[in-house]
Parts: sequence; structure tokens; C-alpha cells
Amino acid sequence: AAPAAAGTEGVSLSWAGPAQGKVGEEVTLVLRARSGQPLAGASVQVSYDPGALAFVRFAEGGFMKSGGAATAVNHRVDPATGTLTARFARIGGGASGEGDLMALTFRVLDAQAPTQLQAVAVSPVAPGNRLLAALPSEPHLLAVAK
Repeated sequence: AAPAAAGTEGVSLSWAGPAQGKVGEEVTLVLRARSGQPLAGASVQVSYDPGALAFVRFAEGGFMKSGGAATAVNHRVDPATGTLTARFARIGGGASGEGDLMALTFRVLDAQAPTQLQAVAVSPVAPGNRLLAALPSEPHLLAVAK
């Protein structure tokens, strides 16, 4: 069977945050999740241009913790390739609806052109380790001002 399109059956991701950052300043971009099915866990890979953005910090959003659930979260960053991988697990049940999955803070480096950030891969699971359909996020464009 073909995987269901993200929407009522799966998970969709979108970015929220500033459209411009100044060289040397920090910008925080939030990855939002929307799920029509209970979400028990997810692995998300984010790509960014390490020549334009320097990773500063990761913060878990409230989506997986909704309803007071305990979570286990870890992340790994490869600053050379501009790749961040985050894994989320919810203890008991699943989160559904819409909310902030994570917030990523970067320092803006000198860049000649706008840069982009994108969740390029997402592997969401429902309770019982059942895979859910998912779509990568649209890129978030960030203009760089001197």
C-alpha cells in the first residue's frame, strides 16, 4: 500500500521565525509539528549552511510533552556538514494536534546570499512503533544583513 499523504493521517512540519538576521546576531527558528495521529516519537534531520549559520543551542518544544507526558530527547550536530539530528520519544501514549517540536538557535555568519534551513528527513512513529507518513518541511529562507 502506498504511504498516506501527510495531513490527517501523518505528520507535517513547518518553520516559524525571523526572515532576516544580522551578521553576528543570534536567531531562533522553531520547527512546528502537526499530527492527526498520536505521535509517540520521531527522528528529524535538519540541514543548514554551516558557512552562513553557526549552531548555538537546541531546545525541546512543548508538543511531545503535551498533557504533562515525560519525554526523552537527544540531538547531535555535525557543524562541518550543517546537519542536526534530533530524536524524540514520548513516555506513554502519543501527542496529536499542533505545537512546537523544537527550537534551534544559530549565530548568523557573514554570507553573500540568503541562506535556508530545512527539515529534510522525518521518521515519526505512533504508539506501538507503527510508522506514520511524513513530509519534509518547506525550506525557511533567512536573509543576511550586514
